[in-house]
Amino acid sequence: SIPIAVNLSLEEVKLVSIDFDPYPTFGPLGTKAKIKAIGTYNDTSKRNITSEVNWESSAREVISITEVGFDQKDSSEVELEFVSLGASNIKAQQGDVSFMATVSTSSAELQSIDIDPIDLNVALGSQVNFKAFGNYTDGTTIELTPQVEWGSTSSAANISINEGKVTIEASLVGEAEISAELRGVR
Repeated sequence: SIPIAVNLSLEEVKLVSIDFDPYPTFGPLGTKAKIKAIGTYNDTSKRNITSEVNWESSAREVISITEVGFDQKDSSEVELEFVSLGASNIKAQQGDVSFMATVSTSSAELQSIDIDPIDLNVALGSQVNFKAFGNYTDGTTIELTPQVEWGSTSSAANISINEGKVTIEASLVGEAEISAELRGVR
């Protein structure tokens, strides 16, 4: 047998950049948006590092930051809450690597809320996921699913909310109108 020599070079995997997903630019006053910090490493791999970075809002009175799901690294995210008009620099940092985005709060007002799906026949015992979308005076549409108050006109539809997802189960034969409301707007 002939010995074969293999040169193996091991390089430490290091964080080289951070990006936000999705990239935040603005949000209407009184709303919330969830973002993640995605780390890119020198081996070109990427992963969610939201729970591993230090988060900072330069103007907490304009945009506050709340940690969500930090006990589950892969699904962790932060929630930006647009509490007053203005702008804030949102920064994520790990060691000497950081990323910053300037995010502003707009004065757009909520005009209406659309529910998706709109019209649906659901078999008894089956479940359907619903989403709510807010339409604002500046023409933007933002998902508001976890922020709205959900309702049903009938006990034929059981509404459950878990980790921001809304599921409606057809529990009886009949009809039900599903509603979503936020600050008096439907």
